[in-house]
Amino acid sequence: MGLENILSEIENNRRQRIEALRQEYDKKTGELVISTEKRVSSIRKESDAMLSEQLEAVRAKYATALEIEERRIYKERKDHLISEALLLFDDLATSFYKTKEYRKLLTSMIKSAKDLLGKDCKIFAHESDIESLGETKGLHKLQKGGRFAGGIFAVSSDGKKELDLTMDTIMASIKENLIAEAAVRMGGA
Repeated sequence: MGLENILSEIENNRRQRIEALRQEYDKKTGELVISTEKRVSSIRKESDAMLSEQLEAVRAKYATALEIEERRIYKERKDHLISEALLLFDDLATSFYKTKEYRKLLTSMIKSAKDLLGKDCKIFAHESDIESLGETKGLHKLQKGGRFAGGIFAVSSDGKKELDLTMDTIMASIKENLIAEAAVRMGGA
């Protein structure tokens, strides 16, 4: 073998060695890039999942807060409307005492009391009602006065039965019915 052959073989070995080193370097560099990309992708997925959970928690928190505020506003408005309706009702009830229908109602109440409790029952009425009826026979002055002074209170002759047709009782019942009806029409109690 000549020197030339030896030098050529050394050069070939050197090139093969450089090529092997280059391939090994490229392989390791590729693995490193893939490994880094996998880690970045994994971190990105974890971050996205965590961010999504946090966003959902914030949305749920605000949705709950908004729902509570919506209910509060709705209840406040409903209570306000019911209060206004009750004020209107009070005004109408107060003006009702001055009408002919009220005198007719009193006469009807007295008749109903006598029918239910007997002709000899004691009937109590407010002084102003006794005067407006013009008949004081069998009517006794009712001492207690409520917010809606008017109507009658009757007691059977034996004292075992009572009939409360005072305007306070009637108006309280009407108010309860108005509140219940308003609540139903506004979507719940």
